Amino acid sequence: MPQILDVKGAARANSYMLPPDQLLSGDNSRRNPDLDVDDLMQDIRVRGQLQPILIQWEKTGQLEIVDGHRRVEAIRRLNELNNPGAEPMKVRCEPYKGKREQSFQASVAANLQRKDLSPIDRAYDIQRMEKLGMTRQEIATLMGISEPLISRSLKLTTLPADIQRKVHKGEIASETAYELADMPKEERDEAVEASKAEARAAGKPEATARVQTKHTRKVRREKPEAEGPKGRTLREIRDDWTEMAAKAEEIGEKSAAVFKSLIDYAEGKIGIRAVLNRMWDLETV
Repeated sequence: MPQILDVKGAARANSYMLPPDQLLSGDNSRRNPDLDVDDLMQDIRVRGQLQPILIQWEKTGQLEIVDGHRRVEAIRRLNELNNPGAEPMKVRCEPYKGKREQSFQASVAANLQRKDLSPIDRAYDIQRMEKLGMTRQEIATLMGISEPLISRSLKLTTLPADIQRKVHKGEIASETAYELADMPKEERDEAVEASKAEARAAGKPEATARVQTKHTRKVRREKPEAEGPKGRTLREIRDDWTEMAAKAEEIGEKSAAVFKSLIDYAEGKIGIRAVLNRMWDLETV
């Protein structure tokens, strides 16, 4: 396959090498916190670029990244760290052959093939698809996940960047991350401190501390209930129902099905009579 070393000479070939600084970061970039570029730099330094990135031509003739933003950024940074006389690395590219309006879906599809796709990656993919006008049902079909999981995933984007990094690297389990996202900052800080205290008690450095579900639930158990009733918005109610619908193993299949029916009713998918019929069916199963 031809290797073309300059954008001016880049034809729509099967594969070519291009300078990273001449590749544009388009709307497909998740723009999430800088999660794993440092790790990726080290991997590319040792093993090279194993997977090509996908690019497409802009109307201006410039090249835009469809998939592979972090790989391009890692190679950019490696070039900055190289000795001034060293030959800069180039990015191995392949053209994206689909329709422009489907380029982000193509990026998501490519990411789904990755074994290391993290809950944070998925959360920012979902966020971007919603901004592009896709419904949650369309997103769920594309990604092969449930609609309740979409709501839970979006909460992860509200976490502080340092916690997002730990979730992305697998240092905090996704289930724990969902609980952290539901907690007020004060309670979240207490859960983090509880994990550090446990590490200290075991004679380990705080840096090795890992927040776990037992820490988040301990904080919640020790918190007194707020006095008096607390009003909730429709969005809060829907999110609570969504969370419960995703906990079939914890609360039981029938209870989870009730919450799923309430979500369908709130979204206008079914009427109140259908909700009652479903509940009746659950009682007779």
